[in-house]
Amino acid sequence: MSTGPPIDPQVKNMAQSRVLEGLVKDSPNLELLVSGPLPIVNFRYRGSRRLSEKALNRPKESLVSEIQNRGVAIPSLYAIGGKSCVRVCNLNQRSQHSDFEALVQACEQLGVEPEARTGHKAVQHVKIRRVAARQG
Repeated sequence: MSTGPPIDPQVKNMAQSRVLEGLVKDSPNLELLVSGPLPIVNFRYRGSRRLSEKALNRPKESLVSEIQNRGVAIPSLYAIGGKSCVRVCNLNQRSQHSDFEALVQACEQLGVEPEARTGHKAVQHVKIRRVAARQG
């Protein structure tokens, strides 16, 4: 039973997109690129912020496909000003707040994996250089 007048699906989609926008802004690992008057939110995984733009653009395709494969959501890959990002167009009025929380959590978890691998290789490379410098 409904307790009030029905909510316009477009209004609900817009409100839900603003919820996602807020969750992205609250995450220390995600960066909101573009959001606006449409139910579309564009963001990317930033992680430690020590990565170059090229490195930041690299893992987005695998991140988006993994989110889709795990059934978390169906975002798309998009580029804004040369920055690769996750694009969410919310047109499902059945979505719940928990769906957007799950998406942000998945982006944070899946984004850490490539960053950890990159960071690990960088640390190994630095150690090798230091050893070589001492020998020479």
